[in-house]
Amino acid sequence: MSYVWQTHLRDEVSFDPVYHQNPRTEIASFINDPPGVVLDIGCGGGATGKLIKEKFPGTRVIGIESNPYAGSTRGSIWMTFSARASKTSISPSM
Repeated sequence: MSYVWQTHLRDEVSFDPVYHQNPRTEIASFINDPPGVVLDIGCGGGATGKLIKEKFPGTRVIGIESNPYAGSTRGSIWMTFSARASKTSISPSM
């Protein structure tokens, strides 16, 4: 048996909006006070970061996503780094 996330982590996997744009409301519910910065590792398409920014508009969200297809869909709401952990350099996209 494989988990859903295991089928969406490879570089060659295309964008799946059901998975990559699904906000993790349970994670956002743990944040009660406005955070200054949120680092979202495995941000997908940025839905959870967007949810946090809607809840706390002054928050800066930085996302890291290894799937280039998912990372490119986050829009202009925040900064995303699309890179594999094994690489030594990453280039920010804004």
